[in-house]
Amino acid sequence: MLLELRTENLALQPVVADDHQQRHRRQQEEQEHVTEREGVEVFDVAGKPLFERATDRPTKLMVQLLEMVAEVATLATNDMAVKGHTDGRPFTRGDYGNWELSADRAHAVRRGLVKGGIAPDRMQRVTGRADRELAHPD
Repeated sequence: MLLELRTENLALQPVVADDHQQRHRRQQEEQEHVTEREGVEVFDVAGKPLFERATDRPTKLMVQLLEMVAEVATLATNDMAVKGHTDGRPFTRGDYGNWELSADRAHAVRRGLVKGGIAPDRMQRVTGRADRELAHPD
């Protein structure tokens, strides 16, 4: 299971131009298209799961990690996004599968970060990626 926490904010890159008009045009393009990404990625390791098996209930370890991440993230003010992943093993329980599980785990992380002090309005996206974009493809 890969859980990726990302923060995003727009940033202007330094612009070098010969004349004012060219510099202004480049600044506008930079402002519209450049996104600075800073991220925290949290992975399961053997014997140290982040969630109880096949649920969105965080383990004690995950709760501790979320507390640490929230504490550090409260020092910033930029928007945040949470993206949840699962491993590559097929999982279904009726109509509930990897898509639902990854989204529910991402929401559990959002709730944990908010509980840890992150302002709810900083959360701009919470998504589940199921078994896509695997950290360790099997």
